[in-house]
Amino acid sequence: MGTLRFIVPILLFAGCTMEVVRDPGTSDGARGMFNAEVAPLLSINCTNCHYTGSNILPLTYDSIVTNTDLNGGYYPESSTLLTKGFHEGPGWTGTETTVIVEWLYAEGAARQSMQ
Repeated sequence: MGTLRFIVPILLFAGCTMEVVRDPGTSDGARGMFNAEVAPLLSINCTNCHYTGSNILPLTYDSIVTNTDLNGGYYPESSTLLTKGFHEGPGWTGTETTVIVEWLYAEGAARQSMQ
């Protein structure tokens, strides 16, 4: 733990740019991913109804990782965070869905490596 691993960089010959993908093998990486990418989506799309003090579960890191309905055991197809279950709010865009799926997998991998 604590070492950096890189998933094979993707080289694009038009401009020779490189994309480095974050290591999902550490909880800091998954937590950082949540804070940087998932939390802003939840803030924009969900906090009108899901907020601390509401009668609806607030969507925070702690509430999601401790609620298997929300995290789906880190299987995106089972996560009500992603599928939204019975819900009145807006759906996720394709890009938003990808961000949430990637975080669920990263968080699941981090938790699996801690066992």
